[in-house]
Amino acid sequence: HYPMAHSLEATAHGEDDAPRHEALGAAILRGVAVEGVAVGLGEAVEAAWGVDPAAVARVIEGRPAGEGEALVAGVISGAVDIDKMDYMARDSRAMGVRWGLGWDGEALLRSLRVREGGVGLGVAAEGAAAAVKFAAARARLYVRGYWHPALRASAAALEAALEGLQAEGVLPSRRSGLVGALLGLDDVGLLRWLAAQAPAGGRAARALGCLLGPPEGFYRLVAEVPASCQEEAARGLYAGLQGRPRAEVAGVVACMERRLGLRPGEVLLDVPPRDKRRSEDMVVVEAGGGEGSLRGLGLGLEAVDAALGEAGATLRIFAAGAPVEAGAAVRAGLEGLMDLGASTR
Repeated sequence: HYPMAHSLEATAHGEDDAPRHEALGAAILRGVAVEGVAVGLGEAVEAAWGVDPAAVARVIEGRPAGEGEALVAGVISGAVDIDKMDYMARDSRAMGVRWGLGWDGEALLRSLRVREGGVGLGVAAEGAAAAVKFAAARARLYVRGYWHPALRASAAALEAALEGLQAEGVLPSRRSGLVGALLGLDDVGLLRWLAAQAPAGGRAARALGCLLGPPEGFYRLVAEVPASCQEEAARGLYAGLQGRPRAEVAGVVACMERRLGLRPGEVLLDVPPRDKRRSEDMVVVEAGGGEGSLRGLGLGLEAVDAALGEAGATLRIFAAGAPVEAGAAVRAGLEGLMDLGASTR
């Protein structure tokens, strides 16, 4: 990953935006110059480990050739993969929590099986309970960790900054040194580099200022609106924002800022990405060679999905600057939706 890869990719709209981190990694392995930046690691990889860098690049990009590469791709990216095992343990320890731990790694690893045709990994029936514990630990890490309001505010602020830079016509592109910056900077360095491009007083400058400034100036959680919310106004705001294009949501945010007396960039709306709201099903490799579904065994994966779905379908409103009352923020959002509807008639 280059710095802030997922947020940069989330706001990508065209060929001139940040490259997919998998594609950039594969280009580096192949020694291909990326937008004028030539960085090659292929020879070093081949010398150190005796593997074909082109094969590694295909696996990274999700385009494996043959059963062997398909199996390696499944080990790296699948329902049970080494990437999840790594980040769940590493991030839990970094946060000082046990949310992503507590699953029986030894039992799970013992139960892994190669699927028919070598297309990836499954789990033996005797390891199904260990697989469900693994899925539950990952869900806890998302619900309590990755989707904690402070982390969601940070992600939303970065995306708001990038969209602000794009709207202001100054978002760095592949033609203006973006790839070189991605390869040469860490997370904080990239934020500072983006802040240097942001016009003073604009949405991007305010969002980046909150990310780089002292904690007391950071965004505060104003309201949380779950999909199951029973309060009429909040439920109306939630429903009205569903499926809206980013540009229309940005218009609602701008209206909220005006009505709440806040500056551009001082209101954020955030909903976690949809693709994380459900556990990945796992293939159960049966003793006779057949394959089944972990979700179909009734071992509790449905409860894990319910927790993920509820937490992941929650709208959060954040604000910086002057204090904001939750009800006022919801009303301002509804008024923004009304203004949007009037302007599109």
